[in-house]
Amino acid sequence: MVLVDGKAVNACLLIAGKVEGAEIFTAEGLEAVAAPLIAALEAHGAIQCGYCAPGLLVSLAASLLAGDRVRAEDVEATLTGNLCRCTGYAGIRAAIADVFG
Repeated sequence: MVLVDGKAVNACLLIAGKVEGAEIFTAEGLEAVAAPLIAALEAHGAIQCGYCAPGLLVSLAASLLAGDRVRAEDVEATLTGNLCRCTGYAGIRAAIADVFG
């Protein structure tokens, strides 16, 4: 998952020529924006193996940057394209409630 011009996109589905000149960020490039998300996900035990973490962070950071208010009950829709098999979504919902209110 990467941000392309502020929108979360599955990187494996991108064609390089189609994003020439676009602003692209990976999870590592969003560290400042994602800091509150990382802290909340850690506090709620919402990250275990780390496989899904970058995608979760990019998708949620896109919502933060857009000024969207993500509701905990809408987490699956917000995280479309990401799958967490370790924790389920209870911790993720709780973290989203902390960050997005």
